Amino acid sequence: MIDPGHGGEDPSAHGKYKTREKDIVLKIGRYLKALINKERNMKAYMTRNEDVFIPLRVRVAKARKQRADLFVSIHADAFTSRAARGSSVFALSTSGATSAAARFLAQTQNEADFIGGSA
Repeated sequence: MIDPGHGGEDPSAHGKYKTREKDIVLKIGRYLKALINKERNMKAYMTRNEDVFIPLRVRVAKARKQRADLFVSIHADAFTSRAARGSSVFALSTSGATSAAARFLAQTQNEADFIGGSA
């Protein structure tokens, strides 16, 4: 399952030239889907195919409905420092958060799904 982050009313990050993260990751998601679907015995699905807001719980439900083997959430983070380079990869731990800081980060990320007080 390919999950282009953000979308719709979710403002996401904005680039130097007013590019919006939600638009960039949707294009990347479509490109990745096309590449995967060219492969034998592989089928890619997307959580969203247009600029709409989809709550995290709905994104997860879509992946479960398709019985996805992988869930790849695509983001294009913005930084104020010109020194920022590279990429980030986050992987789900089956053992859960192992420290107070990790639990706080997980809670903060989960709460970020709420826009205007509703999911």
